[in-house]
Amino acid sequence: MFLFHNACGIVQDASEVDAAGKPKMTWMLVDDKGKVAEMGPKDEEEAAKAKATHATDVGHRLVIPGLHDAHLHVRLYGQHLRSLDLSAAGDVETLQSKLREYAAENRESPFIECNGFSDQQLGRMPTRDDVDAVVSDRPAVLWRCCIHVACLNSKALELLGITADSPDPEGCQIDRREGSKEPNGVLREMFSTISRMLDGLRAADVVYNDVSAGLASCVGMGVTAVQCNDAGSWAVYKRLVDEEKLRIRVFLTIPYDEMGAPGSPAAGETHGALLSCARVKLFGDGSLGAETAALSQPYNVAAHQRCVHGKDHSGMLTMTADDLNKKVSDAVKKGFAVEFHAIGDSAAEQGLLAYEAAGVGPDNRCMLTHCQILRKGLIDRMARRGIIANVQPQFVPSDAAWAAERLPEDLLAYSYVWKTLLTSGVPVSGGSDAPVEPPNPLYGMQTAIFHSKSHGDPTQSWKPEQALSVTEALALYTSSAAHATNREAVLGKLKPGYWADFVVLEAKEGVPAHSAQEEFFRKESWLTLYKPHSSYVAGRGAKLPEASG
Repeated sequence: MFLFHNACGIVQDASEVDAAGKPKMTWMLVDDKGKVAEMGPKDEEEAAKAKATHATDVGHRLVIPGLHDAHLHVRLYGQHLRSLDLSAAGDVETLQSKLREYAAENRESPFIECNGFSDQQLGRMPTRDDVDAVVSDRPAVLWRCCIHVACLNSKALELLGITADSPDPEGCQIDRREGSKEPNGVLREMFSTISRMLDGLRAADVVYNDVSAGLASCVGMGVTAVQCNDAGSWAVYKRLVDEEKLRIRVFLTIPYDEMGAPGSPAAGETHGALLSCARVKLFGDGSLGAETAALSQPYNVAAHQRCVHGKDHSGMLTMTADDLNKKVSDAVKKGFAVEFHAIGDSAAEQGLLAYEAAGVGPDNRCMLTHCQILRKGLIDRMARRGIIANVQPQFVPSDAAWAAERLPEDLLAYSYVWKTLLTSGVPVSGGSDAPVEPPNPLYGMQTAIFHSKSHGDPTQSWKPEQALSVTEALALYTSSAAHATNREAVLGKLKPGYWADFVVLEAKEGVPAHSAQEEFFRKESWLTLYKPHSSYVAGRGAKLPEASG
């Protein structure tokens, strides 16, 4: 038996304190398989020590259940950590300066890839001419912060075979020079096409190194399980298992197109104790920032004159209803849960129609990911079928300022409505969509607790009626996230019979140990973030996978 003791509280629910506000549980015994065997209060700790073969003193710190990131892209996040970040560029000239310096530092690279630019910050969308002026000797790809839009230089367009004669692929858009059919370098909803081109240029082991870097960063933020969307990565994760370098749980979601392909996992396939795959990904629309999220009404161009698509533009659906219905039915029949990307309400409706046609119910654990813009009727339909809302609380401070400008007023009423989803009976899990937002569940909790309208000041709320309690916010990343994986009977809580996945948090400075658990559940306590001290999966300390070079 392994004993973890001397906690100032094992925190799961605001009700788990005694009449005096003191924590009921301060220690737990973990069996040799990695599951919680017993838990108890301070006055029973000495008796627990007699049963243990090993003991770890957690130093009067808080212990919470293991934190999931219920939606992110680990491979892409690691790739972005290892490339140029353009998020601080405030104008095109600054972007070009950063790009010029980065290209000079990476002369041997066969291509240049950067990420994180915001056309809102730049004042306009960059074009191929802007990039060609700095990098013209090799392909260059600059990803917008949402990853649904990229700006390519002429070399990259040439490699993709995109010319003035190229039609827009289905569900995608090639932006053109004004008054011409000539591509201006901006491609919308063409991530897979661009990524395949870049993958053909990458060096050996780069995917392994990207995944390793992404996982290492997640571990540093206290994440014990990732529910990740990573194309072409099953073999890499298996390798990490075989090398005994994977120490957090990985619930892999594969693209629909990989389903049934050689080397791809079958529904429910596992490799070792920590790696599994039971979900496929389909896309319904794009992103709000790129104005490709599919709405039931046109974007509010009167308030947001920068809309590039015209006054009647309402976004883009990426596939026909018939195609989606077939793919959802196919995936469900093969035993997969379906994760459907839907930011706009039209995409959400298309996804729900497909789920209804396939007879999906609560046991299928299908979901709408993002579901930022909904309608009351859509929420009711989600609740009836047990469709999971996979939300990203960090999107609220990122989007609040301009979402209110470009969305029609009556759609705003059911936009970013985490509390309404919960009170309507919809299962809600929390993720980051990294690299769009950092994979930091504790920060995700803070933004959910305050429904913050800016990253600088959590107390300034946008739609404060949608703010969650601390208990509700914690559940997004623990028990509700476990529900999304169909593992809620063994994950997401700390109690006998559950896996001993947990995070040790640094208690707030100046808070007495006897009141730390009570303080954790006070909204005001989240004005500053708790910090992860250490994390454990099945009772073992999570360690970082190492890149091969």
